[in-house]
Amino acid sequence: MRPLTKPYSLSAQEVIYILEQALSGTMDCREWDNFISIPIKGNSDMEAVRAKCEALSGFEHIEPSGIISHSEIARVEILQMLKELKSAT
Repeated sequence: MRPLTKPYSLSAQEVIYILEQALSGTMDCREWDNFISIPIKGNSDMEAVRAKCEALSGFEHIEPSGIISHSEIARVEILQMLKELKSAT
């Protein structure tokens, strides 16, 4: 797990993986919370994706299993970000 108080860096491939896990229903809520809560240093494009995901936090809930789940509105937004990231890489 990454430190909670320091910004960290993620590549486009790492962000793609995170978004895919969130959409597939396999992302642990703590991992998702780390992603949306900790600014991404050194990559403004990935930081913009993170910030958009953070803005969607009102459209998510935690399953009893601890997996993060998103409403259809949030899923559509995340899927669009994922498509844009994949087409840019």
